[in-house]
Amino acid sequence: MQTQVQKFLLSIVLCALVVALDAGPQASAQSQPVATISVGDQPRAVVFSPDSSVAYVSHSAEATIRVVRTADHTVIDTITLGPTEPGYNLSGLDVTPDGEYLYVTWRARGAVVPVRTSDGAVLPEIPVCIRPLSVKVTPDGNRAYVACFEELVMVLDTTTNTVVDQISFPSSSMIYAIDISPDGSKAYVNDNLTIKVYVISTADNSFVDTINISFGRPHHDIAVSPDGTYVYTTATQNGAVAAIRPFDHQVRRIDVGGGPSGIAVTPDGGYVYVSSMYTNRVSVIRTADNAVLEHIPVGRKPDGIIDISPDGHWLYVPNRDSNTVSVISVLTGTKYSAHLPLILR
Repeated sequence: MQTQVQKFLLSIVLCALVVALDAGPQASAQSQPVATISVGDQPRAVVFSPDSSVAYVSHSAEATIRVVRTADHTVIDTITLGPTEPGYNLSGLDVTPDGEYLYVTWRARGAVVPVRTSDGAVLPEIPVCIRPLSVKVTPDGNRAYVACFEELVMVLDTTTNTVVDQISFPSSSMIYAIDISPDGSKAYVNDNLTIKVYVISTADNSFVDTINISFGRPHHDIAVSPDGTYVYTTATQNGAVAAIRPFDHQVRRIDVGGGPSGIAVTPDGGYVYVSSMYTNRVSVIRTADNAVLEHIPVGRKPDGIIDISPDGHWLYVPNRDSNTVSVISVLTGTKYSAHLPLILR
């Protein structure tokens, strides 16, 4: 009889634990960043090397890139691209799949600057447009796509470091961010002004689709899921994330609050992390059901481009007004499991 009572009580405890784990942000203790890294003036964007050993941080108030060793979250080098320009300096950056080169948008100079990662050598800049914002390298490493504020995407050949194509958008557009599908066949571009996502075929750089979003402006950042089935954008003024299924234009709204800005998807596609610049936090979304699981505090004004290491261990969040990068340990999928097996024998 006592054994049966013990089993019954254990079942109640385990069920309560399942409910607590699945109830969202209010049910669990708030996570905290595992480290805070001091960097340069107004950090803007982060990208990890393909082997996850280092991260590169650009700055909008100076023409430098900090190199961070991820083993201990320590700055180990500073790459200076040139003299700091008046106004907005560096913006987005991306790394080639072999890890040998960085491509950095230098907004104040209207250029993209290639950097050799092995020795930090700064190569001749590539003039592209008036205000280049973000850049993405294709999975094969042959092209870099540059989102320009003035209704353009410029296409670079990374073997010659020259502009090989220009994609023009409607005059009412305000192009802000771009991401590439995992197979490299499509580029997704968010339009800040008309609240649309344009789909471009990278085979010939032609428009193949336009997806309308019924809410939000501006749409600050964009990220494609690892399997290519979903595209996520941040609707800053609406405090929401748009989860878009491109093949049938289904759009789901996920409310996170606080002026969502940067967005990144875990390598396994299980979670989306969103930084919010008005509330100084990162929200965690479970992609299986679009549930917001918790909000993690970070530094002041995390309004830039965030990134998750390819090995799935770390999220780096640049905090513009704190001159820091917050380091968050990425979920493995166990912390918020909604299905704990109740096996009582």
